[in-house]
Amino acid sequence: MIKLGIKHEATCISKQGVVLQNNGTIIFKGCGVIGNGTIFSIKKNATLSIGENFGITGNLKLHCHNSINIGNHFSCSWNVSISDTDFHPTVNLITGKQNPLTAPIIINHGVWICPNTTIQKGSILPPFCIVASNSLVNKQYELQDFSVIGGIPAKPLNIEIRNEDIWNNYQNKNFKITRGLSIFSV
Repeated sequence: MIKLGIKHEATCISKQGVVLQNNGTIIFKGCGVIGNGTIFSIKKNATLSIGENFGITGNLKLHCHNSINIGNHFSCSWNVSISDTDFHPTVNLITGKQNPLTAPIIINHGVWICPNTTIQKGSILPPFCIVASNSLVNKQYELQDFSVIGGIPAKPLNIEIRNEDIWNNYQNKNFKITRGLSIFSV
């Protein structure tokens, strides 16, 4: 059901295996692949949920201290960081109140995360969204399906495109990993 430690991209993926540090709950709702160099760190009472037919190329660093919910047909490139925590407490100097340390992340179905992207606590991505390379995702994006966001911080780009690999699999109820990740087929 889940294929771990795929080595296919020698120029950008670690030769190290997959690290799963699970003190909470991980829910896999279907098949998928997790490439080399990926680290899942799930803290006590935290929940990571990943939908069916997902592909993680490799070198993903995922830190779940609260809740991360990833939809079906998720495609994740290399060197991506997803963290629902700031790791260290911070205080608002104007109000004197402590800022929330964690906030849930929701990545809807059909989302494609391109290389070198960071997704921070409280982020919500719409269905079939594409996140451009080298982006910082740090809020809820209330956009229509097939939106493209990018930048630091990420903002909507005036482009509407569709990842045909993900869309065709979704439309045809083809639950094999996306064509772009066909070498991982499960």
